Amino acid sequence: MICRFFARLLVSLALLASCGPLALAGDAPPATKTLTPKVFPVGKWAEGIAATPQGLWVAESGARAIALLDAKTGELRRRVAVGRLPVGMLAAADGVVSALVQTDRAIWRQPARGRGRAIADLPGCPNAIAQAESALWVLTMPACSSDSAQLVRVDPKSGAKTTSALLGQWGEALAAGAEAVYVVHARPPALDIVDGKTLSARTFDPHDLSLWAVVAGRDRLIAGGRINSDWSKGVVASFDPKSGVERQRCLVDQMIVALAADEKSVVAVGEKGRLWVLSPKDLSIQAVIDLSTGPFKARAAVISNGALYVTSQEQFGDKGAVFGISDWR
Repeated sequence: MICRFFARLLVSLALLASCGPLALAGDAPPATKTLTPKVFPVGKWAEGIAATPQGLWVAESGARAIALLDAKTGELRRRVAVGRLPVGMLAAADGVVSALVQTDRAIWRQPARGRGRAIADLPGCPNAIAQAESALWVLTMPACSSDSAQLVRVDPKSGAKTTSALLGQWGEALAAGAEAVYVVHARPPALDIVDGKTLSARTFDPHDLSLWAVVAGRDRLIAGGRINSDWSKGVVASFDPKSGVERQRCLVDQMIVALAADEKSVVAVGEKGRLWVLSPKDLSIQAVIDLSTGPFKARAAVISNGALYVTSQEQFGDKGAVFGISDWR
């Protein structure tokens, strides 16, 4: 047992030491800077956000609606009733937006013009959504408890569903790659890599990680959360998307609840609204940002046309907001 403990300790220290060139050089991370965002008020309980050429779609879960905002001014362009508790939001290349409507166990598909519709009578209690080129993927709790998770592949045109075998406990988030879907768990083992065709899963147990957010890209898999059950010890970790082997990790002072990424940067969003801008190559810290509006309950983030947008669930009483930040990089 002692040997195993020290072996794990050495692995953890090695991962922390590889957290980008700043850590290797022994330098301190960049000083925290305070930025003033644009503030776009939205409806009750803001959740997911998606960017389209028409603007920003935001899930107003307490208002049973999704809202389209002008990305520059925040002006409300459209509000669509979609059902009870919309949460996750996605935007496809053709401008069609998908919203996971949690209580109604459905996916709302909203085209750029015209009326939308609900598809897919989802099993269990769905809690996250992702998309690949030809499928939507939903993470659900089949027994409506954290005891197990399950992945559902949904045809976006017909609504036809295929379900995976049961996955581990407390499935929290997912991301879809070209050949696989990545599911992260708040309770170990924290990572599943699921084949996009066969839905067969490989399970990995990264040491001491409780993961709550994940993004995937070309040769890139990055997840965020906390160390064990300590909310004050946030973590961002990168993995090999094929083997599941952990590459780097960086510790931060808030649990990570959301991630956004493009080719240049990864943005990790803390539970109280602090932002870390990281290199996607080695997770070196490029910037640490607090907003002048003060701490807030962050829910989701997206990068669009060089700007960063973050949702605040309850910014004005129970009404939410979107923060737009142009000078974050």
